[in-house]
Amino acid sequence: MKTPVKSISYVARSATFSISIFVVMLMFSFIGYQIMKMNLLKNAQSFGDNLSRTYSLEQQSNFEFYSVLLSFGVTIVDNSEPQEIEEKMMDFFRQMQNLLGDKTIDPYLVSKDSVVALNPWDGDDTYDFSSAVWYRQAMENPDSVIFTEAYTDAIYHKPVITIARKCGTGAVLAFDIFSENIRFSSNIAGKNKEISFFLCDRQGTLLFSETAREYPQGVVQTYIKGLFERIKKNELAGYATSVVDMDGEKRGVYYYEMPNGWISILTIPFSLILRDLDSFVWLFCSVVVLLLVGMAMVTWRNICNQRSIARTNEAVQALGNRYYAIYRVNYAHERYEIIKCSDSMRSRLPQSGPYADLLQVVCGELQAEFLQEYLDKFSLSSIRSHVAHRIEDFGGDFRLRMGNVCHWGSVRAIHFDSMDSQEVIL
Repeated sequence: MKTPVKSISYVARSATFSISIFVVMLMFSFIGYQIMKMNLLKNAQSFGDNLSRTYSLEQQSNFEFYSVLLSFGVTIVDNSEPQEIEEKMMDFFRQMQNLLGDKTIDPYLVSKDSVVALNPWDGDDTYDFSSAVWYRQAMENPDSVIFTEAYTDAIYHKPVITIARKCGTGAVLAFDIFSENIRFSSNIAGKNKEISFFLCDRQGTLLFSETAREYPQGVVQTYIKGLFERIKKNELAGYATSVVDMDGEKRGVYYYEMPNGWISILTIPFSLILRDLDSFVWLFCSVVVLLLVGMAMVTWRNICNQRSIARTNEAVQALGNRYYAIYRVNYAHERYEIIKCSDSMRSRLPQSGPYADLLQVVCGELQAEFLQEYLDKFSLSSIRSHVAHRIEDFGGDFRLRMGNVCHWGSVRAIHFDSMDSQEVIL
């Protein structure tokens, strides 16, 4: 029979053990919560940075296209007789309108004695263009396409960006792009009503915004100006940093700065980023024991898988080290892709390109007496013929120059049924 002291001691030990298990579970739950939160925030940062970069590049591509059109228009002016300029430019403006849409840009040509515009405005004959920022910049940079910062248009009193270039005749061709006409190929907020997107110039002036709710322009501009200043101070670079939006909600901020200084900004509510984390907390509390066992099993499996992957990678790397160079050749599209090559070859070849370029560079490494044999075996027609006859491995030995020394080298082309039927490994 147990004495009371021993019973108490046993109960205490049992209670201590249970409490220890409970504390350990709480510790694991807290660590798991923090790890999931960190990963969700990092994934959100990666997603936000990539998406803001995508939309920045889209807008950058648009402006590069506008620059090409502007330069083309300047060429028309410089190669036309004075009496032909107005007619040709009006035709050019109409073609642009058909290509880009009615309100995307507002083009016009300004000279000392006339204005040629697709959409003429009241007072254009008395307006002093020489005082305009875009006109002065174009005159100061006669061989370049200039981009202004956002400013208030003197005619329409709306925010506008102007790109312009001086013609050889002394006239200036300009395109006005009103911020209200800036568009993107897809609806950002439409994908998720809680995500907001903003575009501002290098002074922090708002050019474009897309949010779930409508806000007064002044409120949005003040909000974006604050974000812009914090971005410039590098205060929002961390994955866990946040701001409070116009509704008092905590948001992550992700951005991309274009070469011209413009910044695209994407904000995502933390409640959206961490939405799945709340479900995890309830699930963890209800099935904590099973979860711990499952985590142990998954961890062990991952360790085993990692070891297996590491061994596989070592084997693949060892096999790859046996070869001086490896290329993937699509003989149907007549293109190559570099898998592995020497530094000297990489300096002369892009990562991928026409197969003819690869053939030319490789032939430059061969001794002259082996050149014709190599062309006979590795021309595209020869490769197609070997594949058609289901020859999986073909090639030969050649004398190759590796630096200042010539060596014998074996060049093989390999094709397996498991590969793309239009590709070989060279």
